[in-house]
Amino acid sequence: MKKIIILSVVLLTSLFSSAQKATIKGLLKDSKSQESLIGVNVSIDSINGTVSDIDGKYELSVEPGNYKITFSYIGYTDIIKSVSIKANQTQVLDVQMGETQSMLDEVVVTSSKFERKIGEESVSIDIIKPATLERQNLNNVSDVLQKSSGVTVVDGQANIRGGSGYSYGAGSRVLLLLDDLPILQADAGFPSWSGLPVENIGQIEVIKGAASALYGTSAMNGIVNVRTSYPTSKPYAKISIFGSVSDNPNPNDYSFDSIGNVIGKTKIDKQWWKQDSITLLGRNINEVGINIRDTTVKNDNTRRPYDAGFSMAYRQKIGKLDVVAGGMFYKKQGHNWGSNETRGRMTVNLRYRINDKMSIGINTNIQMNKSQTFFLWGGNGINKYIPSAATGIPTQSRSFRVSVDPFFRYADTKGNSHKVLFRYNRTAIDNSNDQDNSNNFYYGEYQYQRKIDKWNFVVTAGAVGSHVTSQAQLFGDTTH
Repeated sequence: MKKIIILSVVLLTSLFSSAQKATIKGLLKDSKSQESLIGVNVSIDSINGTVSDIDGKYELSVEPGNYKITFSYIGYTDIIKSVSIKANQTQVLDVQMGETQSMLDEVVVTSSKFERKIGEESVSIDIIKPATLERQNLNNVSDVLQKSSGVTVVDGQANIRGGSGYSYGAGSRVLLLLDDLPILQADAGFPSWSGLPVENIGQIEVIKGAASALYGTSAMNGIVNVRTSYPTSKPYAKISIFGSVSDNPNPNDYSFDSIGNVIGKTKIDKQWWKQDSITLLGRNINEVGINIRDTTVKNDNTRRPYDAGFSMAYRQKIGKLDVVAGGMFYKKQGHNWGSNETRGRMTVNLRYRINDKMSIGINTNIQMNKSQTFFLWGGNGINKYIPSAATGIPTQSRSFRVSVDPFFRYADTKGNSHKVLFRYNRTAIDNSNDQDNSNNFYYGEYQYQRKIDKWNFVVTAGAVGSHVTSQAQLFGDTTH
């Protein structure tokens, strides 16, 4: 009998407690576009919270009382609402959020590995938005970086504020990231700027200072993190076409002596692109130990120098699945004889939201490239635009690059978040000068974070592992 009474009391207490609960729910939208906002953080007095679902809706179950509810979202101004609610009451609170107007309120993740306003960071950070690329129709990230003060790209390598350590192939100690994961060529530390999906960039974060504590020695001079854009509630599709044509060279070009003094003019009677072939005279150069044979090189394209291409981007939400796709094709007939390039790229990113707190996905990027170039030109006049006999025929290269990035993310209502990231990256380059190389890069990262809003404190911990295999004709063997 006593057991029955105790059980009844427990059940009644539970029912009474449940009946005392109140509900706060609503819809979150962009104040300008009226699009639903997905993944908005909704927290109550920094002790409880949730995130909006794929329709922009949220719902909270609370005890009766007075609360302050905070709505926060990347790129939007935080909104705080005061709510007074009674037992068994359901209150609808719809909120329209506006984009951040102040640069100091821009949200970045690279320097701290968690979302933080740029005004709170202790290092210098530049944020490059997609509008910068669109206004000038830029199709290469290296061209975009030149717009950031203190950043230069020399021979394909980024340097920030003249940082030391620059070495061709070894890198300038500026780490290149794509969606928070390293994307440098594994064996030589060389970035493939053309392989980055310019058409689907959300923002580029440039860290102008050492970040080796979180990212290792490759980030001693700074970081460039290219972050991909994800779809909103409305589908997005875009096609861009670009191109340029070079004018004739100066018909009265100048000649110079060995120390750079002008010694006269050299009349250019014929442009190089009107020549079907060029003969590189054979001679022995004893002082540098190079023996050049008689070689005739055919020109694949006798038209005026030009470059042209197109890119396309597509982003859409299909239920709980986010789809991001893009591609680009580019062809260049360089202003130097035989300096040609043809390349194509395709990217497909998929993210599936299992629920409001858990998501999985995979990002893929494939690029193929064919190019031809030379190191030294011939001399004065028209010879300025053709290869020097000292370096022989132009180097022909074919390259293939692919990266596959699976990921898993989970965040609970208590401020804990877990992130598991993987990357497989392969680069294979076939050169005509017996310097073929290929490498495989395996990378894995687990990251745990605990956000304590009460103290405005974030704990970050985790583990990182990587493995590289490389094979190059230049070294004659395989290294690990």
